[in-house]
Amino acid sequence: MKKPTILVTGATGRHGGTGPHVVRLLCEQQFHVRAMVRQLDDRSDHLRALGAEVVLGDFLSITSLRSVMGNVDHVYFSYPIDARHLEAATNVAVVARECGVHGLVNNSLMPARADHPSPEARQHWLAERIFDWADVGAVHIRGAFFYENLIRWTTESVASMGEIHLPFGDGEGKVSWVAAEDIAQVAAAILCDPAPHRGQTYNVTGPDILTNNEIAALFSRVLRRPVVYVDIPLQQWQKELLELEGPSPHLIEHLSCLAREFKRRGPAGGIRTNVVQKITGSEPKSLEMYVSKHVDALSAFSRQAKHL
Repeated sequence: MKKPTILVTGATGRHGGTGPHVVRLLCEQQFHVRAMVRQLDDRSDHLRALGAEVVLGDFLSITSLRSVMGNVDHVYFSYPIDARHLEAATNVAVVARECGVHGLVNNSLMPARADHPSPEARQHWLAERIFDWADVGAVHIRGAFFYENLIRWTTESVASMGEIHLPFGDGEGKVSWVAAEDIAQVAAAILCDPAPHRGQTYNVTGPDILTNNEIAALFSRVLRRPVVYVDIPLQQWQKELLELEGPSPHLIEHLSCLAREFKRRGPAGGIRTNVVQKITGSEPKSLEMYVSKHVDALSAFSRQAKHL
C-alpha cells in the first residue's frame, strides 16, 4: 500500500521548532514529506538532506497554497505567534478542503478558548473551529509552554545572576511545560494514521508539574550552583522580550496575558496529561533532561545567540 504524501508547514520554524522535528520523524519512516518553507537557506538544505521535498509557500496566498498542497493527503499546520494566524489557518482550511486532504494536525495552544484575554489564544480557538467545519479530518494538539522558551527567556539572567526572571507570581505558582520534540512526536504519530484521531483535541504536556521554586531548584541541581526564582514586574519582562524577540506587539501581548493568568492561578495552575505516552508509546522528556542538554548555554550566555 502506497504511503500518503504529508505536507509539513512551518518546516523551518524557530519558535519552539516543532516543524523540523516532524519532518525528520516522518522521513525516518520513509514517508513522502513535502516541507513548506518561506525561503531557501541552510535550514531548508538540511530538510532536503533528510529526504524531504522542499517547496516555497506563502500562508497568506491561496494561489501559493494550491500549488503547495496539490496531491497531498495529510497536513501539519504550524504557524508562528502572529496577528495573521486566523487568516493563515482559514486559507489552509479552504485549500485543504479543495485538494481533498483527509487528515490535518493543527498545532494549537493549551490556552485556546473563545473568551481568553489573549487575541492569539482566541484566534487559535477560532482556527480549530474553522478546521473542524472544513471537514478535513482535523486533530488539534494543544501544547503546553515549550521548554525551549523557558531556556530562551532565562538564559541571560541564570548565567549572569543565578536567577530565573519571570513575572509568574510567587515561587509556588505552577505552569505546564513540554518539549517541542514531544509535540512533534505526537503530531508525527497522528499524521501517519489520522483516522482514529479525527475530531480529537489533545492537551500535550511533559511529565512534571513544578512550582517556580522547584524549577529553580532543578536548575541549581543540574548546573551545580545556586539558582533562585525571582518574580519580576510584568513591564520589566515586556522590555526584556522586546530586546530578545524584536518588535512584535502581538507576541508580547499574548505572553503578557499568559503571565497574568499564571500569576492569578498560582498553585492551582498547570495540568499533566499522558498524551505523549498514549499516542507515541514513549515517555515525555522531563525538564531536567532538557536543561541538562543546555548547561553550556546557561553557564555562558552570548546575546548574539539567536536560538538554542
